[in-house]
Amino acid sequence: MFLLNELIFLSPVILLDHRPTDLENVSRTGADIQLSGHTHHGQLFPINWITNREYELSWGHIKKNRTHVFVTSGVQLWGPPVRTAGFSEILLLHVLLKEPAGGNRIP
Repeated sequence: MFLLNELIFLSPVILLDHRPTDLENVSRTGADIQLSGHTHHGQLFPINWITNREYELSWGHIKKNRTHVFVTSGVQLWGPPVRTAGFSEILLLHVLLKEPAGGNRIP
């Protein structure tokens, strides 16, 4: 996240990270939104129990400090063409600015 150290935040910062890990540190970077998906929300039962234990957020939304994190289960699958847990989805996200982007943060 060193890329964000020198920036003046005039626009929202949206981070795309395949795996939803280290959310506490991400929340300290100035990112307003993180989008992730790697977990497939445990596509096959009982793997969904494993992903729920492995990741702070295996699916859904959480707010860490000022960062909104969204994890989707994705549109299809990994491995065998079977899905016994979770569901296919596409996230449609509307970003509305209620204050200056990035909360006028200057790192």
